[in-house]
Amino acid sequence: MKRQAIVAQGTVEGLAAEDQGITVFRGVPFAQPPVGGLRWRAPQPALPWDGVLQAFDFGPTAMQPTPGAHSVCLFHRRPMICSVKARQGRAGGCGKYIFKERDEIMSLMGLGHDVVDISGFSQQLNEPGARLRALFSTRELRQAALRARMKHDDESLHLAARWAGKEAVLKAWCEAIAQLPRHTNAGEGSARAGEYPYTLDDFPWREVEILDDSRGCPRVVLSVKASTALTDSLGVNEPGPGQNRMPVFHVSLSHDGSVASAVVILQMEDRPEIDGI
Repeated sequence: MKRQAIVAQGTVEGLAAEDQGITVFRGVPFAQPPVGGLRWRAPQPALPWDGVLQAFDFGPTAMQPTPGAHSVCLFHRRPMICSVKARQGRAGGCGKYIFKERDEIMSLMGLGHDVVDISGFSQQLNEPGARLRALFSTRELRQAALRARMKHDDESLHLAARWAGKEAVLKAWCEAIAQLPRHTNAGEGSARAGEYPYTLDDFPWREVEILDDSRGCPRVVLSVKASTALTDSLGVNEPGPGQNRMPVFHVSLSHDGSVASAVVILQMEDRPEIDGI
């Protein structure tokens, strides 16, 4: 079934999803193509179109060594998952994920991003009497030292990336809470869903670990206390019959030159098995 909607540039036509309450629109331009005089400039608003734009298929990906790439590439791709950084010639782009169930579409709860100046972080880390090192767990310090020896670089670089990860976890968590109505869970003395369980002064940084698994991929590992605070603050019940979907953090770390960065996604999904930590 085809359905239409009106946006600023004109009328778009999409297709009904398997869930009849959802309409899927693909390839809707959000900006003008970055060609000619628009190359290397900030995206300019998309131009109006005549008639009805049939938004049935995704538009081309950005220019890169993959089939189907094109300069005319500034299209919405939602729901979507985007790679943060292309590595070793691999193309970065948006995955074409089609979600069949409403709860899958709503599974994304929070997004956090943080950057850290590595030089400034290193100075703070090594200042006499500084408490920054105490905000990392023993496992984090051990892994950062091992990575520094393996890569023949400085420990502070790897700790800076982990610190960006911790900050990004906090931001994703706060965004998820901010979208909830405030109410009190049942139970005497229980935490309040929709309210922040910590302040910046008492946030348990050591209990929110950024650790590499057996494949060297970073993972967010919460202590039992922090995990309970997370589920309580989001109003999520503990796993049980019909309640196996839990909030899970995913993290990506990177560093380039003098900057370390991290992106964290918080979403509802079946609790995964984390190996090798």
